[in-house]
Amino acid sequence: PTTRMAALASRRKKFTESGTRVLCAADAAGSALADSKTGMYGLVDSWGVPVPMSFRVNTRDQFCDAVLAVEGAGYVATVKTDGGWSADSFRIVVNGSRKWAPGIHELMGPSHPAIDMETYAEALQRAADRGHKIPNLIVMPYLDGPEVSVDCLSTPEGKLITAIGRRKEGSLRLFSGNEDEVGLAREIADRFGL
Repeated sequence: PTTRMAALASRRKKFTESGTRVLCAADAAGSALADSKTGMYGLVDSWGVPVPMSFRVNTRDQFCDAVLAVEGAGYVATVKTDGGWSADSFRIVVNGSRKWAPGIHELMGPSHPAIDMETYAEALQRAADRGHKIPNLIVMPYLDGPEVSVDCLSTPEGKLITAIGRRKEGSLRLFSGNEDEVGLAREIADRFGL
C-alpha cells in the first residue's frame, strides 16, 4: 500500500488469518509516523538531518500563524495534508503582496495551484463551523529544487536489499546516485524495519 498503512498494519493479524500478506511497516505506530510528514521531519531532525521548517495545523488561526511564520523567514508558504499522497491537496499560498514567482520548470510543467491565504483560511473556518473534521495539514516553505525520492526493496524481515534514488525535474525523471539521499532512506528503512 502507498497510503493508509497504519490502518492496514493495525489489522495485520486479520489479514494473515485470511491468508493475505500485508507489505507495510512492521507495526501501526511506525506506519502512522511514516504517514506523517511533520512526524518524519521531527524524527530525522532528531537524528541531526537538516529539515525545512514545518508546522502541523488544522485550524484557521494555526494555518494563518504558520503561513506568516514561513513568510517571516523569507519564504513563500505551501500547504498540503500532513499525510497526503503525491501532489494531492498541495497549494502555494499567496498572501497579499507576497507573490509566488514561478521558474521556467514550473511554467513548462504541470500547473502549480496557488490560493490566497484568506480564501484557504475561510474554507477551514467554514468546515469547522459545519462540524467537519479537518485533517492535519503541513505548512512549510516552497522548495523550488528538484523533487527527490528513493525506492527501496527490503526482505520481509526489514533488511534493506537495495535503494535507488530518483529526481523529478519538471517533466524529466532521472536516476540519482546521491549517497546522502540513499543513505537517509537506508537509515529510515533500517530503523523502522520497513
